[in-house]
Amino acid sequence: MKAAQALSGEIVLSELLGKLMTILIENAGATRGSLLTKPTFSSNQSENQWVISANGIVEGNDLNVLTNPQQPEEENTSIPLLGNAVPAAIINYVARTKETVVLNDASHEGIFKKDPYIQQNQPKSILCTPLLNQGQLTGIIYLENNLTTVAFTADRLTVLQMLSGQAAIAITNAKLYAEVNQLNQNLEQANQQLAAYSETLEQKVEERTAELKTAQKQIVASEKLASLGALTAGVAHEIRNPLNFVTSLATLSEDLTSEIAEQIDRQSHNLDSESLELINENLTYLKRNVSEINEQGQRANSIIQSMLLHARSDGSNRQKTDINALVAQALQLAYHSIRAKDKTFNLTIETDYDKSIEELDVAFSDLSRALINIIDNACYASHIKQFKMTSDFTPTVSITTKNLGTAIEIRIRDNGIGIPKENQQKIFLPFFTTKPPGQGTGLGLSITHDIIVGQHRGNLEVQTEPENYTEFIITLPKS
Repeated sequence: MKAAQALSGEIVLSELLGKLMTILIENAGATRGSLLTKPTFSSNQSENQWVISANGIVEGNDLNVLTNPQQPEEENTSIPLLGNAVPAAIINYVARTKETVVLNDASHEGIFKKDPYIQQNQPKSILCTPLLNQGQLTGIIYLENNLTTVAFTADRLTVLQMLSGQAAIAITNAKLYAEVNQLNQNLEQANQQLAAYSETLEQKVEERTAELKTAQKQIVASEKLASLGALTAGVAHEIRNPLNFVTSLATLSEDLTSEIAEQIDRQSHNLDSESLELINENLTYLKRNVSEINEQGQRANSIIQSMLLHARSDGSNRQKTDINALVAQALQLAYHSIRAKDKTFNLTIETDYDKSIEELDVAFSDLSRALINIIDNACYASHIKQFKMTSDFTPTVSITTKNLGTAIEIRIRDNGIGIPKENQQKIFLPFFTTKPPGQGTGLGLSITHDIIVGQHRGNLEVQTEPENYTEFIITLPKS
């Protein structure tokens, strides 16, 4: 009765396990014992997983008890059942059947005498009984006596069975108490983390919102440009076929008008002067019209080619690229392109390349096209302003690159006409242009935005002041 009261009065698991092991060994007359339980704190328990929570051994007149209460913050130091700690065959049998096993001469009787533990340690008497609480197996008691056979008599077994029922309830309560304590600790820790997080929550929300807005803008822009690209590609292909017929027939018609003119010239003596003059006049109009048809057809073909470039992306063809060299090359191409159209145009070029920028994995041809588009616009804006200003105005384009650590920055600035406020939100829209008819398709900056923002996951920003300057700021991530 005192033993049962001692068990019921203990709620701390480690203390309970020690008392229980001591009471069981003393009341059973065992020389050694083990208490096996399921892990108290484990997220991957299995039905056959058991740990030795307490060990007791009698050495001389002393009883030494060691406990393993399975603290959650420590690694599980359980002893595998297949080792030499306990006979695995007996433990598994009791766990499966929930029946008590009593062996009066363990080494020579019963079905468990071939168990590796019994063969190695040759125990005399063995008792193994389940701890049941409302039919649920909460633990297993293993006791042995290495000094005598028939150590576990019927009287001792009766006492142990009474104690085992009380022990099962006590262990269940102690585990619940331990779990509640652990939950309280987790809750306290969570509250502390929540309090710390709340202090910076507003700032984090603002930062995350800004990131999401930026990402959303990039996604929307990319989706719009992708949809438009698919549409323009389809339209361009449909227009290109009949346009090829138009330009081809226009070319043939030019040749035919030349042949007709030759024929008329040879037959001119058969025609009166008035008829000949009328025919030559109409033929001149015809030649002019055919030439205009051919010229406009070529322009339409150029627009279609720009539309197809807008739809096409070779982003998969990336390669390690020297960004400074790529920018310098694009600058030379754009400058000489505008010089080819106007030999009188001169430009002051200012460059400042950051030599610490390492090679970047980019779509070489696409990024080159984007840079050329921006630089070409910068040259054009400065060129237009030169016509409006006095002779002391010097068209200037400055280009700088900078290593930002996780990204690189390219700035392209001109001292041209700037962008009017009403047009600043439209410059990246497809087919929007402020250039005179025949000088621009309105696809250059749209393609550029698609390449930098959509394809390279970068950022493209414009700063401008009408009649003073325009600066494009390109940011490209390194990874």
